[in-house]
Amino acid sequence: MDTPHPIAVALSVFVLFLAFRLYRKRISIDMIRGPPSPSWLLGHQYMLRHAKNVGDYETAWYRDYGSVFRIAGVLSEPVLLVSDPMALQYILQASGYQFPKALDTTRLLAAFFGNGLLGANNQDHPRQRKILNSAFSAVHLQSYLDVFHATGSKLVDKLKESLREGHEVQNMLSWTQKATLDIIGVTSFRYSFGALDNTHSALEDVLNHLFTEVMLFPSVADVFISQGVLRHLPESIMPIMTKLPTRENIKLREFRQAMENIARDIYHRELQFVKDGIEEGKDIINILALSSLSNDERKRMTESEIAAQMGTFIFAGHDTTANSLAWLLYELSRHPEDQDRIRQEISQVRPDTGVLTSSDYNAMPWLNASLKEALRLHPFAQTLVRVAERNDVLPLLEPVLKEIPIAKGQAIHTSIYMYNRYPCPL
Repeated sequence: MDTPHPIAVALSVFVLFLAFRLYRKRISIDMIRGPPSPSWLLGHQYMLRHAKNVGDYETAWYRDYGSVFRIAGVLSEPVLLVSDPMALQYILQASGYQFPKALDTTRLLAAFFGNGLLGANNQDHPRQRKILNSAFSAVHLQSYLDVFHATGSKLVDKLKESLREGHEVQNMLSWTQKATLDIIGVTSFRYSFGALDNTHSALEDVLNHLFTEVMLFPSVADVFISQGVLRHLPESIMPIMTKLPTRENIKLREFRQAMENIARDIYHRELQFVKDGIEEGKDIINILALSSLSNDERKRMTESEIAAQMGTFIFAGHDTTANSLAWLLYELSRHPEDQDRIRQEISQVRPDTGVLTSSDYNAMPWLNASLKEALRLHPFAQTLVRVAERNDVLPLLEPVLKEIPIAKGQAIHTSIYMYNRYPCPL
C-alpha cells in the first residue's frame, strides 16, 4: 500500500480544520436567505470573479433576496452580502473599528504595499492618516490646478496627434493612465514619469495591468488560496505563502521591485533636501521625509512605512483616477446631450484669461453631477470585505427584519456597487 504524500496529508488536515472553523460560524445567519451554492469548495467566489459584467450576479440576487442575503465563501463559509444603507453605515462608520478588513484583504494589501494606508492595521492606520492629512487640505489641493491644466492640455494634444495619424479608435483608459501617472508623479513626489511623452518606465508597465491581472478571472487555485487559505493561516506561515508561484505573487514581486527602485531615489533625494533646510513645499514626499526625522513616535514613520505610502499613493492615485476618468468619458460618449450641456457650462464660466479656477469648477453643476454619476455607476472598489471583531447586531433599514445578530468572525461583503443602486425612498 502506497504511503500518502506528506503535502497531501497536510493539505487534507488543513481543509478539515478550516471546514470545522467555518462550520462553527454557521449558526447565527442560517435564517438569512440566499442563492444556492454552486460549489462546496469555492462557494460563489469563483463565479463572482468570473462574471461577464461587474454586478450581474449581485443585481439578480438583490431582486430575489433583498439588500441583505447569504452567499457561500471558500469551503462554503457563510458570508453576508450587505447593501442595506443602515447596516453599511453601522459597519463602515458608526461601529468605529469593530469591522476591520478581512485578513486575506489585509494580507494582500500588505503584500503589495507594505504597512501603508491601505495595508496598515487598526493601530497604525489612524497615526499614518493623521500625519498625511495636511497634504490633502482644500487649499493645498487647489495649488495643483496648474499641473492638472497642463497635463490635460498635453493629453488633448496627444489625442489630436493620434487622430491625425489615422487612429480613429482610441483606448481612453490607456490615455488616462498615462495622464494620471504624470500628475501623481509631479504633484506628490516632484518626479517626472513622462508617460504622455512615451518615456519607458518599468513601473508604468506593471501598473497598467496590475489590478486586472490580479483580480479578474483567477484560477481555481488562486481563488482557494487568496480567499480561503490567506484568511485563516497563522502569520508564521505567510512568508512561505508569498513565495508560491501564484498570479498574485508574481505581479506583487514585479510591482514591489519597480516601486522600490523609484521610491528609494525619490525619498533619499527629498530627505537630503530636508536635512539641508531646502524647502520645496508641503507635498506628500516632503511630509514623509519630515516624519522620518521626528522625535515624536506619534508623528514618525519608519523608512519601510514611507516606501509603503509611496507605493500606495502611486497605485491609488493612478489607477483609481484613471479608471474613473475613463468611465466618465465612456458615459459621456453614450450621452452626447450631456456633452453639449457641459460644453455650454464651460463656455459660460470660462474667464477671459481662459484659465479656470477652483471656484469656476464649483460653479458648473452639470459637470459635477456627471462626475458624481460616473462614480456612482462605476465605483473602483465594488465590494469591501469586513469581518466582525465581536458578537454584534446589524441594524437594518428594510422592514423585513429590524436587525441581524452576527457572531464574532462573521465575514461580510459590503456591496458598494449595489448600495449605489439602492432605490431612493419616495
